[in-house]
Amino acid sequence: MGIEYLKLPVERKNGYWRRLSQLIGNGRDLHTWYREQGAYRNGREFVLPARAKLGMTARVAACTRAAGLTFGAADVEFLHFSDSACCCSGVDKLQGFQGFYRHQIAYALHINRGSTVSLDQIGMEWIPARSSDRFMNSRSRLSTRTSKIGSMQDHIERRWNGQNGG
Repeated sequence: MGIEYLKLPVERKNGYWRRLSQLIGNGRDLHTWYREQGAYRNGREFVLPARAKLGMTARVAACTRAAGLTFGAADVEFLHFSDSACCCSGVDKLQGFQGFYRHQIAYALHINRGSTVSLDQIGMEWIPARSSDRFMNSRSRLSTRTSKIGSMQDHIERRWNGQNGG
């Protein structure tokens, strides 16, 4: 069982969102409800803060496990709740999906539950050598004013202990 919270597009003119609000918003506009919950804008989407999602995520995880199923959380801040090591709600449990990207913070947390987590613990995992530009949007990349090329390794090292890190 996987869970990921809805990220609402900032555009509100699409009739789809009005209809979705009618179906699941209990008569309330979803964008308004998200703002009331403290949602913040991330690129072209509104995202609920972790505190607004934590309780339900924990309840779904408990119910899923009580039913004898595997739980997977796809929201980045809850990846460590997952029963698998993959960032995509446990897709690595399916045949053919075991080759997921492991040189990332969530994987380090997963393999070191209950222990100190350090960057060198994922140091031997494969990582792209080229610029991160192909994998991340412009807000996530390293500044071009730095001397580094903006590789994925540079990105992971910069975010490891940073304010915006996992």
